[in-house]
Amino acid sequence: MAGLLESRYVHLPVAMMLGVMVACAWPTSGAIPEPLGGTFIGLVRIIVAPIVFCTIASGIT
Repeated sequence: MAGLLESRYVHLPVAMMLGVMVACAWPTSGAIPEPLGGTFIGLVRIIVAPIVFCTIASGIT
């Protein structure tokens, strides 16, 4: 039983079910961290362009 509780195959469905239950209980709680998520996506977009450029440039040379 201890091995089953440590398995990632068990953790993932349990975490998904907990997320659904929290979303059903508090539907407006997802709007609070929205600016933080938008900032994160913007930073990822800023980082991706130089990484792609460097990858292509190093592949050419």
